[in-house]
Amino acid sequence: MKKLLVFFFLFISALNADKWENRANSEVDKSAHIEWQDTSVIESTDLKWKLAKKYCEGLHIGVKDDWRLPKKRELLGLAHDIQGQKKFKHLKHRVFWTIEEDKEDPVNSWAVYSANGHLSSNDKCDDNAVICVRTYYEK
Repeated sequence: MKKLLVFFFLFISALNADKWENRANSEVDKSAHIEWQDTSVIESTDLKWKLAKKYCEGLHIGVKDDWRLPKKRELLGLAHDIQGQKKFKHLKHRVFWTIEEDKEDPVNSWAVYSANGHLSSNDKCDDNAVICVRTYYEK
């Protein structure tokens, strides 16, 4: 039984190792087709939702300029991927904005705490952390 558990753990670890790819200033989750910003800006920048959205839309990393705020499911996926989080150089446990507005309260937008995936509806005038993403497909 112990051998089976060790094999299972090694198998899952091997799958996760192939899932992530390090790039200059970004990390790629190949299975989710998402490229995540990984620059020092994400360690300390807090912005209001509208400014965070504009920041991502104006972000250029290398020749890539199609960045955006992440969706709830994308940030929740990252929050629950502990091994993936370890691939980042600059990711800290913070509350990050998502692109999604709260349909029940238009003054708010959704945010996710990266340490545990806690989802909250925050006032758009609050300051939260910003991390940008782009859709990624291997060529």
